[in-house]
Order: sequence, then C-alpha cells, then structure tokens
Amino acid sequence: MKKYLSYACALLLSSSVLFAPQAVSQDKAAQPPIKIAVGVDPSFAPFFVADAQGLFKKHGLNVEVHQYANGGVTGDAVVARSVELAGVPDFNLLVRATRADLKAIGVYVEDEGNYVSVVTSKDISKPEEIKKIGSATGTFGEYATDRFIREYKLDSAEIVQAGPPEMIGLLGNGDIDAFILWEPWPTRGVAQGGKVLMPIREYGVGYVHTVATRSEWLEQNKDKAKPLMSALAEAAQYINDNPEGTAEIMRKAARIPEDLTVKAVGQLQFKVRDISDKDRDNFASMLDFLTRENLIKDRPNLDTLIVQGFAPDAN
Repeated sequence: MKKYLSYACALLLSSSVLFAPQAVSQDKAAQPPIKIAVGVDPSFAPFFVADAQGLFKKHGLNVEVHQYANGGVTGDAVVARSVELAGVPDFNLLVRATRADLKAIGVYVEDEGNYVSVVTSKDISKPEEIKKIGSATGTFGEYATDRFIREYKLDSAEIVQAGPPEMIGLLGNGDIDAFILWEPWPTRGVAQGGKVLMPIREYGVGYVHTVATRSEWLEQNKDKAKPLMSALAEAAQYINDNPEGTAEIMRKAARIPEDLTVKAVGQLQFKVRDISDKDRDNFASMLDFLTRENLIKDRPNLDTLIVQGFAPDAN
C-alpha cells in the first residue's frame, strides 16, 4: 500500500494579540487525522486536488489521503477500519454495504458512460460478432458485461474470467474478442492492436463514485462530513477549470500520466452532489444483478445506505 499523506501544520504566532487564534489552530492540528482511502486513477482526482491545494485545511480538517490499488480495495479499507472514509464506486459499495453498515454521503464524480468502453479486436465490427468476452469478476466491468450481453442477445458468447491487466494479453493473443473496462485499460488495449467498439453509454449504462464511511463514524462526526464534502466540491471545480493543473497534481501524487488525466476530465463529470433518484435506480439495477448471480448474500437497504444533506448545495 502506498500512502500520500497530508498533515496539518500548527502556526507559531508570537503576537500576544493573536494568542487565542493560535490556540484554536493548535487544537485543530492536534485532532486525530481523518484517513481517506482512494484509488490510483483520475476518477479519484478530487481527493488528491483537495489535499494538494490545501482545501481540507481550509475547511478546518486534518486529512490523510491513503492510496490503494482500486475502488474495490478502498471499500475494503473502510470495512476493515483502516480508514474513516473512502472514494468508492457504486458497484463496489453495494457489494460491501452490509459488511460494516456503510453509509454513502454523496457523489463526487459521475460517468455517463464515456470512461468505460467496449474494447474489441480490430476485426470485430458489431457486437453480434463477439464469440468470447472477458469479464473482470467482482468489478463494475462484470456488471457492464452482463448488461452488454443482455442488450445484444449474446447468450451463446463464452465468458472468460480474468483481471483487468490480463485482458490486454488475452485480447492480443486472440483468446477473447472483447472486454469492457475503464481507463487506462481501453487505451492499453488499443495500443496492443485492439479498438474501442463503443462506450457503455451506447447501451445505457453509467455509474457514480460515492464518498462512503461507516455509520458510527458518521454519527460521531457529522460536523466534519459537510466541510469535507465542501472541500471536495471546490476540488471538483478546480478540476473542471484546470485540467492541466489537475494532471500535474495527479502525476506528482500518484504517477499517473498527464495525458490520461486530461482525457479523463473530458470524459467524467466531476461534481459533488447528493445521491439522486436516478442513482438510486441504477443502484437497484446493480443489486438485481448481484443477487441474481449470487454475488452477495444480503441485499442492502438503500433507504439506510443513502444519506442526504452533506453535499454543499443540499438543503
């Protein structure tokens, strides 16, 4: 596990006139840090930007940003109490929601179906020609693959289970005709001789990333949750206004190539907001898939999982 840490620094003020504010600042710095788990791709940029731009500090928060491999592992970190909060894609959240009474307090980025793509070998011109398709078990890619198969009636297609890194070699070797994954895997697939057949929006699939925490942390720290979401909202605005600046931050913090981040900013919708009715409908569709395929034992209650009112524009 890599860590990218942001520590609040106490200000040493010598003036007796400023003695009281100095004590407040030191008290804030002495607060235990809020540990937040993030993945290492551009969709987690608001956390990195908020840290690098001092936005957490601006809102009176002492935050540590911890890097994990992906959005599934960030969810595991919240469940395991290794961190207090995490950026977690909706699919990954739903898989883990009942393991630790998780709460989703808002959305910080949405993909309307541009960032995840159907990647095929060059000789494939339409979905019906696909005979073997790779599926990344336990990820949003698995759900997107299931929706693709149902949309284009590919019931006879062979499903090959593999992790995202393995998909590139399987496609290049002709062991699969297609896979459905998020960046950087489509770009890498194209570099190895494949092509993007379509983004997932073509068959009506999208998703959001949520800010997730445990119920007991939220109950004890409601006064910190809204400032944290406000910091992320300012970071999202920075990202939309400064793709190149965001790319530099991501390169320094997580070694992500700058062109990949700039591309992601054009594909993703960075905005902090409450979870919407549309999001809830998508959650329900994902849960239908997860229960039908026996990928979860208990179906989480969306009424208790979703918590409203912490986004800056919430009433």
